[in-house]
Amino acid sequence: MTAPTASSPASASAARPAPSAAALAAPATTPARCFALVPCAGVGDRAGTVVPKQYTQLAGRPLVCHTLQALRDAPAITATLVVISKHDDHFERLLPAFEHDRHWVVAAGGATRAQTVANGLVALRERGATDHDWVLVHDAARAVCCGRPGSSG
Repeated sequence: MTAPTASSPASASAARPAPSAAALAAPATTPARCFALVPCAGVGDRAGTVVPKQYTQLAGRPLVCHTLQALRDAPAITATLVVISKHDDHFERLLPAFEHDRHWVVAAGGATRAQTVANGLVALRERGATDHDWVLVHDAARAVCCGRPGSSG
């Protein structure tokens, strides 16, 4: 998997089983797919907020909601994986209906952003991503997506 970047749950992963690798596997003859990986495991120490900054309200919704909506609206995105901390008690409460066939959550956040992304890449491979596919890494707390990820616009 190639992983360009767009910027520089304890129970959620068990809530719904991931699709089998065979269900999402793309033969090398098909066009590459683009998956979104959203690191959402930060604690927001530097932001100085009561909750991690990805859950801070912006226009009446947590920042991460704006990010996920932008990715959901991008037709080039095959699926989105959000990687939260094992100790996260906000995501499932604030976004209870997020997970379904194209949107997944995994409680595999690491001690650093790099570890969280690496754990997310492993989880994407378990869900059928291949070396032929692309991965867009977009931070949960970066709510402003310009254009459509995966397009020239």
